[in-house]
Amino acid sequence: MEYQEFKQKLLEELKGVFSQEQGYEVSEQNGQGEDFLKVRHPGKEMEAAMPMSSLYRISEFPEHDLHSVVELVQETVQGAEQVLEVSEKIRSIDMKSYESVKSLLMVELERSEQNGAFLSEGIYEKQAFGALVPYVSVPLGEGEVRARITPDMLESYGITQKELMEQAMGNTQTAKPPRIIKYDMEKTGTVCYGVTDQRRGMSATAVMYPGVMEELRQKIGSDYYVVPLNQREVIAIGKNENITADTLRKALREENRKHPNEWMSSKICEYNGEEKKLSVCKTEKTRKQER
Repeated sequence: MEYQEFKQKLLEELKGVFSQEQGYEVSEQNGQGEDFLKVRHPGKEMEAAMPMSSLYRISEFPEHDLHSVVELVQETVQGAEQVLEVSEKIRSIDMKSYESVKSLLMVELERSEQNGAFLSEGIYEKQAFGALVPYVSVPLGEGEVRARITPDMLESYGITQKELMEQAMGNTQTAKPPRIIKYDMEKTGTVCYGVTDQRRGMSATAVMYPGVMEELRQKIGSDYYVVPLNQREVIAIGKNENITADTLRKALREENRKHPNEWMSSKICEYNGEEKKLSVCKTEKTRKQER
């Protein structure tokens, strides 16, 4: 297809996709010797501009055609509209007003090892493994846009960090209920459960929800090891003579090596039901030094 024919057919197709009835304007414009495709929506104050020559080159690839270029333009326009949607939502939120952000506060369990630069950008709460990071969540389609809570923001709210974390944790648990999955580990003679949340993306944060660790102990029937498998899931493994923290630590180290972008921690922890406390298991080397 020649360039001029391509431009004409592309404009015709896009005018059917982005109709005037919906408030869109589709046109070809020339600037600095270059042809541009422009899709505007004055009512939304949105405009997306793409070089016609680039779109034409894409259409010439064997795996592409006019239809695939139309889909590309659609994705570009949708992306521009989403950016506008986020901007409008953020403008409507007073980030320094607690009442404005209270219902939008969420928390995420993040990696703390080798992650100091990220954590230092805002408020966080260190845990036995990982760190709980609160943020303001602005919904966007099926996803969200996040804004970290800074010390200045917390000060403007007039509440304590503990109160902030409790509100964020409560919102998160309501929006992303925990999911506890039993795993078959008959060969070890122990009981094992995976912990994540019920959202599509899944998150290891669920193990930190109030009451979840106590519920795991009731299900397992004893104290247990906690293995931070990755950023999406934590494994709770009942203690017995067939399994040790050192064995689990070795297995976790191998898992982290295989998935360097997903690891949560290098630490194996244990939950004490009597004390209702999660703590890091000591290594064999540390135990020997303490003897």
